[in-house]
Amino acid sequence: MRNIQFEKLRTTVPDQDWREERPTRRFAQPYGLADGFRWVRNNLLGPSAQSAAPVPSLPRCSRLNDVDPRLKLAFVGDLMPFGHAVLRPGRRLRAFLSGADVLIGNLEGCIVDVPAHRVFLGQRHSHRVIDFLESLAPRARIVLGCANNHVGDYGFTAFTESCRALEERGIAVIGRRDEASIVIAGSVCVSACTAWSNQQCRYVAMLEEVAADAPANGKMNILFPHWGHEMELFPRLQQVARTRELLARWDMIVGHHSHCPQPVACQTAGRRRQLIAYSLGDLTSGLRLEGYRHGIVLTAHVGPDRQGNWQAGEVRWCPTRVDPERQSVELAARAPRAPAPDTRRTASSRTDRSFEIRSMR
Repeated sequence: MRNIQFEKLRTTVPDQDWREERPTRRFAQPYGLADGFRWVRNNLLGPSAQSAAPVPSLPRCSRLNDVDPRLKLAFVGDLMPFGHAVLRPGRRLRAFLSGADVLIGNLEGCIVDVPAHRVFLGQRHSHRVIDFLESLAPRARIVLGCANNHVGDYGFTAFTESCRALEERGIAVIGRRDEASIVIAGSVCVSACTAWSNQQCRYVAMLEEVAADAPANGKMNILFPHWGHEMELFPRLQQVARTRELLARWDMIVGHHSHCPQPVACQTAGRRRQLIAYSLGDLTSGLRLEGYRHGIVLTAHVGPDRQGNWQAGEVRWCPTRVDPERQSVELAARAPRAPAPDTRRTASSRTDRSFEIRSMR
């Protein structure tokens, strides 16, 4: 197995007090009144296809561009806390991810060892999440984004200790405001950021700041944003329009935050096809709600085309599901079904409790 080098990109933050500890609120969520109501409704009734853009998903195995594959990148859904359970990846999941040069995921919340103040829906991990990750890939090949709406749940000190615990085990962490990006093997730059924050914290890399300009250090730039809306099966029209704008500066986008899988799609610009995974759902979860147990794992071979421009070549994706009885995470035999999005639906229309991202054939 070849050695993969990582290089964090460090930037200067103009705010002098961005590292200061700030009080956290016990009850905090990032949405306004209308979106807050939708969030409550979707958590009670299940994932929704309302306010959706008609985005078709790629077949599970696709070749986007003709490239010389130099790196195989693997992306997984949100790593949500799973309490006292000892989750294990299934054999087929490990096989799907095998051979990947790098495993990239989003750690929802922080690893908190000591008793902490209560926070409504605070996302608190134990060190078991690290054990789970190390059963998926060698620790020296794991990159975790920490930019999400729950990173400020327990304050800057807890966040810093969480990052330290991961890095002491050899896992690379990005998403802090001064360390949003990392260059993999001198070629691929991945930048983590979030559109949302439950708490008022200045130390997390925000989408508006990071997405404005792609770093010049990589031959290929991948945006890894925490964006969109929770428990929605498809991106909204505004998010699709924004994605088109971002892909003028970024080569690929792999997102998270919705907690249920959204389409894996592509945008065509001339002869170039750019990969967009709007949200990979959840890889791990300890919640009893069925909607939070589904995710997507995705691999992409990247490398230069005949003109020397780095792009995505072969892309594979597969649904996953957390099985609480077996305490395992495994590839799903088939994704649960969902109706095609219909922007004309009324407020009372719902998706079926089982949902699916359907592939275009």
